[in-house]
Amino acid sequence: MVFAAALLLGTLGSAAQQVPDTAAGKQFSGWLAAFNSGDRATLLQFYEKNFPERVRVIDGAMEFRAMTGGFEFKKVDESLPTKLTALMKEKDSDQFAKLVMEVEEAEPHKITSSDLRACPTPAEFKTARMSESNLLEGLRKLAETRTNFRAPCRFRRTERSFLRKRTDCRTVRKKRRIRSTRNFGWGR
Repeated sequence: MVFAAALLLGTLGSAAQQVPDTAAGKQFSGWLAAFNSGDRATLLQFYEKNFPERVRVIDGAMEFRAMTGGFEFKKVDESLPTKLTALMKEKDSDQFAKLVMEVEEAEPHKITSSDLRACPTPAEFKTARMSESNLLEGLRKLAETRTNFRAPCRFRRTERSFLRKRTDCRTVRKKRRIRSTRNFGWGR
C-alpha cells in the first residue's frame, strides 16, 4: 500500500504542469502555439486578433523564433485571471526565459502587455555535469540529427577527432597536424 502511494505521488510529481484555464492562460497557449509553429502567417494572424500592437514587429518576432527554435513550456510561476508568469526553455539551447503576459478583463481578453526575459536555469531544471565520453557522444548525436550543426573545434594529432564527418573546421594535410581556427578551449 505504501509502495502504491509512493508510486502515485512520484507519477504526479513528474507530470508536466498544465497551463491554467484562465483568460491569460488561454492567450499564452495561443501565443506559444503560433510562435512555435514558425509560420509567419500563423503568428501574424494571432497578433492581429489578440495583440495588434505587435503586428508591426512581426519580422523581429520571426527572427527571434529562428534564433530560439521556439519554446518548451516548463511551469507557471504565477497565475491570476488576467496575468500569467510562465517559465519556458528555448528548444535550440539550454537558455530559460520568463514570460509575463497580461490580458484585458473583458472579452475577447486581448493581450495588453507581454514581457519575455532570459533568466538563469532554475535549480529544479539544472542538468548534471557530463563526463567527457558522454559529452562526445552527445555531440556526435547532435551532429547526426541537425543539418546545420557546425562544431567549433580544434583537432590535434593527439586528440580524438569526434566529429570528422560533420565539421567545417577540419583541414588535413599529409600526416601533418590537423589544425583549425576555432577552439573549444579544451586541452592546451
